[in-house]
Amino acid sequence: MNKRVTPEPTDLVKQSNKITTAKYNMTPLEMKGMLLAYSKFTEHDKEFQPYEFPLRDVARSFGQEDGKPDKLIAALKRLIMKPIEILDPENNQYFLYAPLPVILIDAKKNTVTFKLNEDLKPHFLALRKEYTMFPAEYAFRLQGKYSLRIFQLIMQ
Repeated sequence: MNKRVTPEPTDLVKQSNKITTAKYNMTPLEMKGMLLAYSKFTEHDKEFQPYEFPLRDVARSFGQEDGKPDKLIAALKRLIMKPIEILDPENNQYFLYAPLPVILIDAKKNTVTFKLNEDLKPHFLALRKEYTMFPAEYAFRLQGKYSLRIFQLIMQ
């Protein structure tokens, strides 16, 4: 069952520092899609659940007030192919994760559903130390991918 949600100014992105410092190559819209999905976790969540957002709210979060979702849909399609690379220096291992392996865009219901990668649970749920937390709304205001990344690093 999908949990229907809307972006709120009080939404916080809370992620392990390994995600904050991970390598990935995404456009600003792709990064915002990932942050939007991750902003709905709370410290009380024990499991990931699919989050269903109204398409108009997703577009608005990304600064697309015109209501034309074509650019947004294209970015969400590309996001599935953009891995996050996490380095484990102690074991000299690189982990490549698809952050959002399933994104359902329902044109009939005008919704976007994000299904999160279960392997990333330790990086987002029950974080007690070495994590980064920031208001998603602040990240949505930034336009460039480097400004988004620098913002995350500063908030670390």
